[in-house]
Amino acid sequence: VQTCALPIYEGLSRESIWSIARDAAGRLWVGTQFGLNYAEESGGRITWKQSKVPGLEMIRAIAANPDGSLWIGGEPDGLRQLNPKTGSVREISAADGTAIDGVRSIMIDHGGRVWVAASSGLFRSSAPAPFGAKVEFERQRPTGTRMGETFLKVIEDQEGRVWAAGNQWLARLSAGVWTRFTKDRNGLRSNSVAQLAEERGDGSIWIGYRDALGVSRLSVQRGEANITHYSTAAGMRSDKTLFLTFDITGRLWIGTDH
Repeated sequence: VQTCALPIYEGLSRESIWSIARDAAGRLWVGTQFGLNYAEESGGRITWKQSKVPGLEMIRAIAANPDGSLWIGGEPDGLRQLNPKTGSVREISAADGTAIDGVRSIMIDHGGRVWVAASSGLFRSSAPAPFGAKVEFERQRPTGTRMGETFLKVIEDQEGRVWAAGNQWLARLSAGVWTRFTKDRNGLRSNSVAQLAEERGDGSIWIGYRDALGVSRLSVQRGEANITHYSTAAGMRSDKTLFLTFDITGRLWIGTDH
C-alpha cells in the first residue's frame, strides 16, 4: 500500500480531516476543522487552496450532486450548496422547509434527493436539487424518533434502502417502512451508532459506535437480523472508530483514534 502525506504547509487549513469528496470534474475536496479545501495537481504534486463557505467553520460533510454542485454541511451553522465553477454558495434556511443545524452526514440517493443527518434531526429534499433551483427539505421521523434526537450518518444500500444512524438506535427505510435495530432487540453493542458502511455483494451493514465498542457486521435475511462483533481482540488497533468505508476491491477500511 502506497500513501502520500498532505501536510498543512502545502495549504491545507487543518490536518484534522472530517470529510472528503470528488466533484463531477474529478477535483478532490476536503473538509477540515477550519474550513473547506480543494486540491490542485501539477507536476505530480498536490497543493491545497481554501474555499470560503459563509457560516461554516468545521466542515463535517461533503457530497457531490448530480449537476456538479457540492452539498456541504457542518458547524456552527448548517447546510450549504456550492457551485465549484463560480464559487457561488447558497444557504439552506428555514425558508427552505426547516432549519438544519449541526450537519454530520449528507447522502444523495438514487433518485437524486438529498438526505441530511444532523444534530437537529434527519431531513430529505422533496425532489432533486440542482444549484439555483428551488429546494425544500422535509423532516424524516423514523419509528420511535424522540424529541431532540441527533442523527450522525445516513447511507443508501444497493437495494435502495436508506439506513440512518444516531444517538437513539439504527433505523432502516425499506418500501416506505421504517424499522429500528437496537441493542436489546437485535444485539447491537450500543444504541448510539455513529458510522455505517455497506458491504457490496451480500449487503451487510458494518456499524461503528460513538463509544469505544469496536465494530459490528449486521446482516438481515428474511427479516432476521444476524450480528457479529469485532474489536481489538480481532486485531483492530483501537475499539474507538472514526470512520468506515469500503474501497473498490471490497476491502473494509476502519479509521480509529490510534
